[in-house]
Amino acid sequence: MWCDILELATLSVIANDNGVEDKTFITREVFCNEKSVTTNEYYQSSQNGNEIKIIFEVKQIDYEKEQYIIYENETYKVVRTYKTNSEDIELHCALKEGLV
Repeated sequence: MWCDILELATLSVIANDNGVEDKTFITREVFCNEKSVTTNEYYQSSQNGNEIKIIFEVKQIDYEKEQYIIYENETYKVVRTYKTNSEDIELHCALKEGLV
């Protein structure tokens, strides 16, 4: 059962009419399941500097290797992925401060 919605985001650099470059996200919504991070994975990721805060499960067909996720007004960076079966993929994410 897919009970949550997240935004998969790709960072894009767009230049305005004056030539000033601005970073912005191009997003699209997909259904997901929020999963808990295991204690072991949390501590191992903390030691590597990429503290995994949350795991999202989405359909593989929906995921196009986006590096950012926006969920409940927070921006996350995808640290690693894990295919759980032939249809689903887990996105292991760290909290990202600011836009980038």
